[in-house]
Amino acid sequence: MTLTLKQWRRVKEISQAQMASILGVHVNTYQKWEEDPDKISIGMALQIAGIFGVSLDDIAFQRDD
Repeated sequence: MTLTLKQWRRVKEISQAQMASILGVHVNTYQKWEEDPDKISIGMALQIAGIFGVSLDDIAFQRDD
């Protein structure tokens, strides 16, 4: 199942603040990543996929309009 970053976060019942804390970034940074995932580095994308327990292929790194 391929979902956007925001959709996966909601499925996993993790808040934006929790994700930011886990990733060691400011919550505003994480919020911007959900709005514009093009700004996420490959390393951070891999870390996010690991937190969600999915592969990179399962995350649609695109805007959730």
